[in-house]
Amino acid sequence: NWHIVSYPRSGNHAVRALVEYITKRPTVSSLEADESDKAIYLRSANQAADVIKISDEEPAGYKSHSLQRLVENEDRSSAPFGLILITRDPADAIVSQLYPKYEKWKSKLDKKRLFFARHRRKPWEEVDWRPQIRNNYNSYLSCVFAYLAWKGRPRIHLKYEDLTRDGYSFATSFSQKLGFDGDLDPSETETVLSLSRDSLNRKGGRKRDPELVRELQELIAKHKSYDEILDIIDTW
Repeated sequence: NWHIVSYPRSGNHAVRALVEYITKRPTVSSLEADESDKAIYLRSANQAADVIKISDEEPAGYKSHSLQRLVENEDRSSAPFGLILITRDPADAIVSQLYPKYEKWKSKLDKKRLFFARHRRKPWEEVDWRPQIRNNYNSYLSCVFAYLAWKGRPRIHLKYEDLTRDGYSFATSFSQKLGFDGDLDPSETETVLSLSRDSLNRKGGRKRDPELVRELQELIAKHKSYDEILDIIDTW
């Protein structure tokens, strides 16, 4: 069994799809997950493509975005666990996670400012986003430290940036790390990665305001950089 651990918006979904494709076993989400977060092979994108085929219903992967979920998943199987950590530059991952909420808040704030300006009144005090950034950064680090604490047991570190740069090379290397020596079919592998994107509950690619992105990134930049985090991972 494998814990599949990452901060949200970091490629967990794609890795789950690859685990199912390579092992021919399903992956599962948290105990509280609803029908919208079922195994990838059961989703409509794969039901139409019929690329991920399951031969053993015993889960191979257990999704976690936090230490709490990892601990809960640990009790769901008597078999030993390895741990797969997927990292993404926190400046990109946290922006991706928080941007919709931040954009909505900024829109409401602009309307409030306009309202109070018309009525010659002092606008409401702005929300301080620093605690939210800090909490999300701590959630990101909790996944990293789960990986560090797994030293001495089977563990794999993957980078989201490698996935987006060359999906097939990423999948081939990952398959070897899982212990599967056979070559992956390039066309099927690309289809698996494509259907993993198509089956996301919240799809990416939405247009963003560069100024809002910059504001969030400036708040995130007050914490350790991605290079510093990777250095910690590489030295443990």
